[in-house]
Amino acid sequence: MLMPESSKALDSEEWDSWISHFEDCPVINGWSHERKAQFLAVRIRGAALLQLQGLARGVRENYATLKGALREKFVPKERVELHKAEFHARHHEQDEKLPHLTSSLRRLVSRAYPEAVPDLQDSLAKDQFIDALED
Repeated sequence: MLMPESSKALDSEEWDSWISHFEDCPVINGWSHERKAQFLAVRIRGAALLQLQGLARGVRENYATLKGALREKFVPKERVELHKAEFHARHHEQDEKLPHLTSSLRRLVSRAYPEAVPDLQDSLAKDQFIDALED
């Protein structure tokens, strides 16, 4: 059985990275949604655990609801809006290598549109890449 490392997520970047890794484990292990919620609850530590303890039992028993509630704690809507503004304002700097611009846009799009499917994130990043070159 593959188990994700425990998480002490303190901010949105740590949370997004950890939950992405966590979500690979249920696929490999064949966990149900109920089992995913249980494992999510026992694999978090620190600030994330304090957030979990403040949630109602019904929220904690449903994986999608639990994940959404924890995400709201670590990625407030205001921060997502800030990331959207950063993403759309990103332009190609003088002497910046294109692979660096591409990496930057991929990182920003995942923060600006965290719930978007990867294909949509890729499409948004490509559009912004073209816009960034035209600036």
